[in-house]
Amino acid sequence: ANVTIRYHHGLMAPTNAAFQSFINEYIKIPSGWGSFAGAPDNIKLIIANTYMSQNTIYPTDFEKGFYNGEADIVTLDEADIIEKKFGSNSTFIGLKKAIVPRAFKSVTGPVYLQRGYTKVMYAIEQSGLLSALKRQNEDYMFYVENDANTARDSTLIYNTTTERFSTFALFPGGFMQYG
Repeated sequence: ANVTIRYHHGLMAPTNAAFQSFINEYIKIPSGWGSFAGAPDNIKLIIANTYMSQNTIYPTDFEKGFYNGEADIVTLDEADIIEKKFGSNSTFIGLKKAIVPRAFKSVTGPVYLQRGYTKVMYAIEQSGLLSALKRQNEDYMFYVENDANTARDSTLIYNTTTERFSTFALFPGGFMQYG
């Protein structure tokens, strides 16, 4: 219930071995989340929505591409498909290879995959910027300070309990908090 509440008519699923390989390569990395269970809900949401489509997936969509639940364009190699089930308004595709979300392989990858950038990750999530930052075929430069460096800036505060940011404007005789 805390991962997805959308209706989906297309569902893809990697084999257990393929999913475990994906977890090992993207989640269990040095400075990463350590395990799927240890990853924050927004990471789990990205992974779950990567395998879903609001529309039925047809064989013509395999090569030309279709939008998944993360609004990423997905193309499937027929050689990676091990099972296909088509219903009147739904599709199930079994895969022998995991799909890597754009959020993990675009310029935002380090922010979403390494624990040391959670402030920026939550800022991207709260601002809704992920869809713009992960666009394909764009030449982005993305410079991000890690959590340790941003902690040194006393005018930027991130409350992990409320998952909210605040900034402070300092002036002679006082300060003003925003956020």
